[in-house]
Amino acid sequence: MILEEKQPRMRQVPRRGSALIYITIVITVIVAFCSLAVDLGRVQVAKTELRRAVDAAVRYGASGLSSGATTATQYAKDAAQENRVDGNALVLNTSDISFVYWNSQPRTYTTLPNATGANGLRISARYTVPLLFAKVIGKSSCDVTAEAIAVSAPIRGIVGLNGITIKNATLIAGYNSSVDPNPNAGTATAGALVGSNGAIVGGAANVLSGQLYLGPSAPAPVGVTVIGSTTILPAPIDVPQLPAWAPGSNPAGIGSNYTNNSSTPLPAGTYWFTKLNVRALLTFSGPATVYINGDVDLQNSIAGAGNIPANLRIYQYGSHTFGDSGTNNISITADLLGPGSDFVLKNQIDFRGRMLFNTITLKNTGAMFYDTSLGSSSTGQMVMTVK
Repeated sequence: MILEEKQPRMRQVPRRGSALIYITIVITVIVAFCSLAVDLGRVQVAKTELRRAVDAAVRYGASGLSSGATTATQYAKDAAQENRVDGNALVLNTSDISFVYWNSQPRTYTTLPNATGANGLRISARYTVPLLFAKVIGKSSCDVTAEAIAVSAPIRGIVGLNGITIKNATLIAGYNSSVDPNPNAGTATAGALVGSNGAIVGGAANVLSGQLYLGPSAPAPVGVTVIGSTTILPAPIDVPQLPAWAPGSNPAGIGSNYTNNSSTPLPAGTYWFTKLNVRALLTFSGPATVYINGDVDLQNSIAGAGNIPANLRIYQYGSHTFGDSGTNNISITADLLGPGSDFVLKNQIDFRGRMLFNTITLKNTGAMFYDTSLGSSSTGQMVMTVK
């Protein structure tokens, strides 16, 4: 019997610590990614906050354009300071703010040296976000930027886009319907706002008391004494967009081709006309909006409720005529917008409110009072961000 000799077993020594190394590496990588994510999140939040702050600043700054460069700049800086970016108030430098003329048709802008002729404000701001965890890869900060342009509403006052013709003895001035709804030559203010891309031609004794805005190709006015400022714009006055033509039913069953033969006020509301013939005094019992795709023939006066222009807004579509065929002593109290139509009135006109037409033609002895409560500056009171 042969006995086999047993070989001694080799005892395996546990490899202590190797798993811990792998765990440490994995945790380090995870922490690194989490740390970078924290920095990235901070940058994205700061970028959003900066964009909001710049939007607020540019809108508030644009609202101060009518008061000049100093006011607009200070408004923008004040609004920026009231907004936080990464926990800090945003500080704008004067170099961050520029004045522009915005052209809405090609959506382009021209940078101007000052606020003269500007209808908008541009702000380009930068903020440096300090980074905490990215320092391990050599990145201690990240710059975020934001840019915005805000413009005021297009020039609205008494505007004949392609020309204004006045015969004799017409006063163009301003008033505020909320203070004095019945202005005259003695109570009027120097708040008129007149604009044109074409020629402004008058006869004798015509006075414009207020601001005159001319397109870059418009000649100097002839036959109109301007008591106030004249500004040559860097681009033509914009043609404002009309609301969509979407005819509906009129209050009280009134037809679309309407002639009023009675001075009884029409109900408040929205009206759609293909033609409007005013044969008696036309008024409304409350605020009204009138859309007209056709001619307006005036043989009598027309006025908003309470003799307030804002209570009667009239939009005229297409290429038509708004005016009279030979009647004198017409009075109009309304807010009129007909960029493709021609406004024509004969003698002794009394207009109160605001108008914008393709052309404006007036005869003798008239008074045109621009209601500053509809927008007391060359760019109106509505401010919108466009870029």
